[in-house]
Amino acid sequence: MFVQLLAATGVLAVLTLVPGPDMAVVTKRALASGWRDGLRTVGGITAGLLVWGTLTVVGLAAVLAASATARRRSLSNAWAVSSSPGVSSPRRV
Repeated sequence: MFVQLLAATGVLAVLTLVPGPDMAVVTKRALASGWRDGLRTVGGITAGLLVWGTLTVVGLAAVLAASATARRRSLSNAWAVSSSPGVSSPRRV
């Protein structure tokens, strides 16, 4: 269970670092009000994303831990996506 939580947290961390609409907000605030205000905006966005991500991972883990049906469905959905046409699967070399 810990390995899955760690993997989900790692994926969330990568997705958090990818630029998105937040970048436009930070740029606007930094150009309009200075770098200090831009830095405060970054802090607020980062705190919000960390709280959202933590609650998402904990909630998903709780649902999967509490329900064998949800666990089976998530595994079968993952298998269906990985075996669908156009999705390459990892190969051993």
